[in-house]
Amino acid sequence: MSVATVAARWGARGRDDLAGGSGPAVLAAVDDRVAWLSGRSSPTRTALSPAEDALLDAAARHGFVPLRSGFPFAGTGPWEPAPLARASVRNARQYFALRHDPATRALVAPLLRPLFATTRSRLLVVCGSLGLELLAAGLPEPGDAPRPRLRVVALGPVAGRVPAGLDVWVAQGRLDPISALGYRGEVRVRPWCGHLGYRGPAVERLVEDACRSPW
Repeated sequence: MSVATVAARWGARGRDDLAGGSGPAVLAAVDDRVAWLSGRSSPTRTALSPAEDALLDAAARHGFVPLRSGFPFAGTGPWEPAPLARASVRNARQYFALRHDPATRALVAPLLRPLFATTRSRLLVVCGSLGLELLAAGLPEPGDAPRPRLRVVALGPVAGRVPAGLDVWVAQGRLDPISALGYRGEVRVRPWCGHLGYRGPAVERLVEDACRSPW
């Protein structure tokens, strides 16, 4: 099997991971919103983990309305850990598709559009791992309808070049070789954690600082 064939299959599978069961959500309009964005580790569940919810709670203390789901993906049932090996493969092929398959990047913007359209003032997006790449693929074009002020807290990002002008606050764990290899941009804090350990006071402080700092 050729490298081109393998790449095409991975791109198609990653695109299917991101597209399957997803669609524009119906969101209530709010002034300030905080949302979690990451790869789709589970094909059926989108409930956030307790650690992810705690980060949204940190922003909620500063008046941001939390979107408590793995937006923009559809799913049912309470949170439960996804099998690590399967989740790793799914996220790897999603990242591959976002970087190398134009059709995958094209499907992201319509999925994220409700997030921008229903947030009137400030939008804080907390991105885990490939969430920063997912957001970069779905940003509105400059000529689109007015969008809220946007700030991103990226935790262990795995992403290509960050779009110019995007306000990104990065935490990269000292024990996270995945992000160290996958992201070479500016880093604000380096907590003592690995790729799956972005939680606790240091990370919550970064989220709160991003809320409090002038926009």
